[in-house]
Order: sequence, then structure tokens, then C-alpha cells
Amino acid sequence: MRRLVLMGGVAAWLGFVACARVIAPPPPQTAPTVERDTVVAGHPLMVAGRAARALQDNQYLTRRFGHDSTWGYQSTDRIAIRFRYTQRGDSTRVRAQAWGRCDGSGCVRGDLDLLIATLTADEDAAPARSQ
Repeated sequence: MRRLVLMGGVAAWLGFVACARVIAPPPPQTAPTVERDTVVAGHPLMVAGRAARALQDNQYLTRRFGHDSTWGYQSTDRIAIRFRYTQRGDSTRVRAQAWGRCDGSGCVRGDLDLLIATLTADEDAAPARSQ
């Protein structure tokens, strides 16, 4: 019994280690399907953190691959997203790029618009109350 519990613990640990190493594949080398530029208040490091959180909250695998960019991949819809950051005084210019299939429903524009809206939302604003 003790050996079975030990083996179960080892298997769980190995599963955790394997999952912890799951990262998004890099964006394709082809031109993006959709691109958008926006300016977000704050330092690029803060904006990168919010972008990574927005990607994870929307079921994207994420990877930060440099001081100037973040990317994510959603395997269910085969969508790749990349954010590139450039500091502009006290704000950050974000170039958002998306790759994905177009099936007549607006391609990946909706996904990119949602992520940009999350990035530009005022985090200090009070949440809307439901009635």
C-alpha cells in the first residue's frame, strides 16, 4: 500500500513538471492575419504582465520571449497572438498581431479585439454591479 502511494506521488509530481514546461509555440513566420496598434498607459513591463494574464484568462498558452514581446497560442482554434512593446514616455505602444484561420466569422479579429480591450481597460475602475 505504501509503495502504491509513493508511486502515485511520483506520478503526480512528474505530471506537474511536464505541465509546468508546456509553452506556446512561436508565432508563424508568415505575415499576420490581423494587426493592430494601440497605446496603453504604463511601463512595458506592467503592460506585458497584463497581456500575459489576458492571454491566460482566455485559454492561451503563453510565453514571454524577450523584454519587448509576449506571445500566446490557443490550440483549440489554432490562433497565435503576439504583443510587441515599445516605451513611449509614460505609456507603451503595443503592436498586436494575430494568426488564424478565416471561416467567415470575422477571422481572429474578435479575439484580438477582446485581448486589446482587456489590455486597455482601466484596472482601477470599479466593477459593474449586476442587478
